[in-house]
Amino acid sequence: MSASVSALLNNPRFGSVYRLAGSGDPVVTVVGALTAEATKSAAAISAAVGSGSVLVILDRIDTGEWTFDALLRRAVATGCQVVAVAEPAVDDSNLTLLADRLGVVVLAVTDPWRFGVELRDLLSNSRSVMADAVLRATHAGQRAGLTVENLLSVLLNTFQRPFLVLDAAGRPLIGADVFTENDRLVAGSLSDRSAPTTLELDSGGVLIACPVMSGGVREPWLAVVLPVRQSVEEASLAVVLDVASLAVGHRLAVARMIDEREARRRSALLSELVDTTGDATPGLLRRALDAGWALDGWHIGIKVLTVADVDLVARRSEVAEALAAEGITANVVEQADGWASWTTLPGEPRPESITRLAESIRAAQDRLDPTMDTWFGVGRAHEGPAGIGISLSEAGDAARLAGSRSQTGRFLHVDRLGLAQLLLAWTRTDTFQPAAAALLAPLRAAGGELLDTLSTYLDEESSLAHTATRMGLHRNTVSSRIERIQRLLSVDLGDPETRLALHLACRTVRE
Repeated sequence: MSASVSALLNNPRFGSVYRLAGSGDPVVTVVGALTAEATKSAAAISAAVGSGSVLVILDRIDTGEWTFDALLRRAVATGCQVVAVAEPAVDDSNLTLLADRLGVVVLAVTDPWRFGVELRDLLSNSRSVMADAVLRATHAGQRAGLTVENLLSVLLNTFQRPFLVLDAAGRPLIGADVFTENDRLVAGSLSDRSAPTTLELDSGGVLIACPVMSGGVREPWLAVVLPVRQSVEEASLAVVLDVASLAVGHRLAVARMIDEREARRRSALLSELVDTTGDATPGLLRRALDAGWALDGWHIGIKVLTVADVDLVARRSEVAEALAAEGITANVVEQADGWASWTTLPGEPRPESITRLAESIRAAQDRLDPTMDTWFGVGRAHEGPAGIGISLSEAGDAARLAGSRSQTGRFLHVDRLGLAQLLLAWTRTDTFQPAAAALLAPLRAAGGELLDTLSTYLDEESSLAHTATRMGLHRNTVSSRIERIQRLLSVDLGDPETRLALHLACRTVRE
């Protein structure tokens, strides 16, 4: 086996070793060792080292003396490329110039005897190195806790290398993201592979990855990153991944089983809550409390529809994290077509608060966009336990309609400003009538004359003259009322879709 000087300096086994002099990066294959006294003999040096070798000086030697300069010349003459000396070796500019001129690297080590033994094992006994790595990986799996995160932490402490779990497309799922942007592109090629592999990263290091058998639809990968290529450590870590992937797979399978059980529990609880027409039973209230769901207050539903085939259980946390990142505390429940979510407010929210909340939900959708195509719908605020189901129903209608609205970013919010777009899709749904009533509530609150004027105006195909004649009013009175109606509803009656939506709403309310 062989290893470059840069590989040795990046190997955790030699963490205390540092470069004292010499800027080259020679590759070494053998190790020789001599006492300082023995190095005075050219014959002894020639017998101990040769081409591609490391000469380890076992006891202390003064690197500033002329005798050490002579030692370097003798060592280089035999083909030796690296000399290791004991600390405290002093950095010397003359030594640096000499080492660069001779093409030799001088390393400083804490314990020359131990360094020599470990380096010889590394270079000459690869089976022993890999057996030791397997044993340490097995012990790491036994010591680690029940989570994959804890296992990766133990592996990091054991091998001093970052371990991480990647999805089938090479994106980091668990563990520190140590990739550059170009490294991510390289890791993305894992999607075309199905066996353990080593990839050269754009940053100069290597990614060693092994598929994890966990029972999922698309199996993840366990990977480790090395800063530079080094054949010995690559070989041993490849075996480590093979062992550790079994421990990762077991933990993922257990976690998946727990997640699926919790998903079924959440889904059943939400279905029971939505089906409740009257007051919630004490048992339902208790289960909702155990789940961390607040039933009192005002609820705003959020429906997330997925476009492609998505693992709804595994990716639920991504939806919750995207909402949380925008300051939204929400419950997220898996459903057949995506996720039902809602946030609960202690009091009735003001319009401006709802607008800000909708903007935050839209920002959460943006966070999901790079990895997941979604349609988002947001319902209105409704009070009490029954309000959850009502708002989620509105949000579901909005999300389905959002799928045909690319101009809105596949996002629609059922509020008084955007309701005109949605009423067209709701003429056959249970949510149409309350939505229409909410839209026209400002007119009813201002007096029945405005609602009658709007209804007549729309029946008369938006003709001021015909409306005035039919209602027995002056044309200017009708015109003034129409302007007031537009201000109260914040709508533009010049828009055909808005007129049609309001026409349907007027007829629904009046009936």
